[in-house]
Amino acid sequence: MENLLTNILSSSIVSGLIALIITKITEGRIKSSFDKRLEETKKEHTLEIAKFQSELDSLKARENFKFTKLHEERFNVLKKTYTLLNKCRNDLGLFVAEIKLIPRDTTFEKNEERLHLNFIASNEELLKYIDDNLIFFKEKD
Repeated sequence: MENLLTNILSSSIVSGLIALIITKITEGRIKSSFDKRLEETKKEHTLEIAKFQSELDSLKARENFKFTKLHEERFNVLKKTYTLLNKCRNDLGLFVAEIKLIPRDTTFEKNEERLHLNFIASNEELLKYIDDNLIFFKEKD
């Protein structure tokens, strides 16, 4: 009986150890398989992230280029507006000046008419330019 009990006990221990070994081997293979798949997925995602980052950088560069071009154009419009405004102001100053130099070959009335027409022309040029480029002037909130 003791021998039978020892045989049963030893066979159950051996079968338990074999089951444990098989379980650990299977567990290791499954873990290894999952680790490989996880690494592959990480690698794929890293590549996708790099691709998206590259696309994002490209889009940023294009937007910065557009933004820069827009500001360059706006600066040019402001520069020309300032030039036209100064011309208009100068023509107005000449037209309303209290002391005027009148060329010898003209009369006071003709000189006044010429100064008036110069002012009107420069004023109209300024207003037309501003109207044509109104998009570049920021409205205050």
